[in-house]
Amino acid sequence: MAFIFFRLLSPFLGSLIFSAHSSLEGRPVHQLIFSSVLGFGSIYHALFGPDTFEESFIFFHYLFYFGGVYDTWALRGDVRQITNLTLSQSVIFGYLQKYSFGGEGWIVSVD
Repeated sequence: MAFIFFRLLSPFLGSLIFSAHSSLEGRPVHQLIFSSVLGFGSIYHALFGPDTFEESFIFFHYLFYFGGVYDTWALRGDVRQITNLTLSQSVIFGYLQKYSFGGEGWIVSVD
C-alpha cells in the first residue's frame, strides 16, 4: 500500500524527494523512507497480525487442502494447482546451492 502511495506521489515530488541525498553515507532519501515504511509495516503486522490470522487462515487452508497456491505472477493472480510436489531434499537444497555458487537463476529457480 505504501509503495503504491509513493509511486503515485513520485511524479509530483520526484525531483524534490527522490533525487535528494541524505547525510547518512550518501544514501538516497527514498531508501530511508521505504525502510521506515517497511519497519512500521513489520511492527503493525507483529501487533495486529495475530488477531486477524485466524480469520484469514481458513481461506488459505481451503486453498492448500485442494492443492492450490495463489500465484501472483498469473494473469489475474489466480490460484494454480500443484500436481507434482517435490519433497526431495536434494532438489530443494540444489536450488540454494545453484544460487550460492553462481549458477543460473535467482533465489528460487524452476525446472
